[in-house]
Amino acid sequence: MQIRQLKDSATVAKKGSAQSVLPGLIRTNDRFIIACFTTFLLLLDLTAIAIANEPDPQPNPNVNKARARRLQLSDDIENLFLAPPRNRDELLAMQEHTQRLSKAVNPAVVGIRLKNGMGSGVIISEDGFILSAGHVTGRANKQATVLLPDGRTFSATTLGANHRVDAGLLKISSEQIDRDNPLPFIPIGDSDALHHGQWCVAIGHPGGFRKDRQPTVRIGRMLLQGENIIVTDCTLVGGDSGGPLVSAAGEVIGIHSRIGEGIEANLHIPINVFQRDWDRYVKGDVWGGPSPGGPFLGVLEAENRNEAEIGRVVPGGPAAISGMRRGDVVLRFDEKPIENFSQLVSAVAECEPGQVVRLDVRRSTKNLVIEIKIGSFGFNAYN
Repeated sequence: MQIRQLKDSATVAKKGSAQSVLPGLIRTNDRFIIACFTTFLLLLDLTAIAIANEPDPQPNPNVNKARARRLQLSDDIENLFLAPPRNRDELLAMQEHTQRLSKAVNPAVVGIRLKNGMGSGVIISEDGFILSAGHVTGRANKQATVLLPDGRTFSATTLGANHRVDAGLLKISSEQIDRDNPLPFIPIGDSDALHHGQWCVAIGHPGGFRKDRQPTVRIGRMLLQGENIIVTDCTLVGGDSGGPLVSAAGEVIGIHSRIGEGIEANLHIPINVFQRDWDRYVKGDVWGGPSPGGPFLGVLEAENRNEAEIGRVVPGGPAAISGMRRGDVVLRFDEKPIENFSQLVSAVAECEPGQVVRLDVRRSTKNLVIEIKIGSFGFNAYN
């Protein structure tokens, strides 16, 4: 059992403030910034509509290879995606870069159809490996249909999955890949290098893949981050599960996993989750339970290493719904003494989704008892 990891679905935090980015997104006393930001979001929506209505692009090997490379960012653009825009020029620069980004990555964002459902995915290699959510791929050795935005259709096979964190892998059959018309793919980034509050882009096929529509692009910011979880305010709906969360550099930094209580607080699987156990995914191992959805509490660790102090509470998660707050210290978990966050992680790992547990909690100078219904990490009622 590793401390500060989410394998066991008790989410663990990186160092940093637990304050939501939403209240500080724009200075409330600056009407100009508010107006500019509203215009920016409107322009992004119009951009997405324009892209969706463009004719399907013709495959081009040279373009596809270029699309797999990291986008070159100037220092100014990179800094723009780390903080709120301050003026009209910065808004327009962000819009222009987002348009460029979407055209670069959209060709590799695919629709996935299986016998029992649908979802999204992203091609990450020229030989056809596709990342998706574990609750989309399910078990290994299942046949799937992969639908590309350029109109091509491929057969694929599901490979490994870690259902504790809702991560899954597929691969397009090698004999179907045309070397003269190669697959588009997106490079992967480093989810450990992400910053609280930075801008990111969510892409997918909401409502399922449609031949008359390109992948839908939405922009948002990092709300929470842990070893095995990212929470953003990028809007997601059913059908987006398995699609990529992308950095300003056009790199995959996460995979859409679970829609929160609202569509604007959503969970993503960090890309490093796949990299840590890549060989197991490729080999077809399925672990973390027989089916998608390991136990999920929805809290992140505070910097206090001497107690099981809650640093952040995942919006819409079981802990949030039951009233847990930042700063609460868990003393007992179903009568089991809890002395540090690692023990809390272990206690959650022994639960089953749907199980109701009792937590003895210290909040400031008061002791409370909170009952929580353990959630399911990968469950998504829309898929």
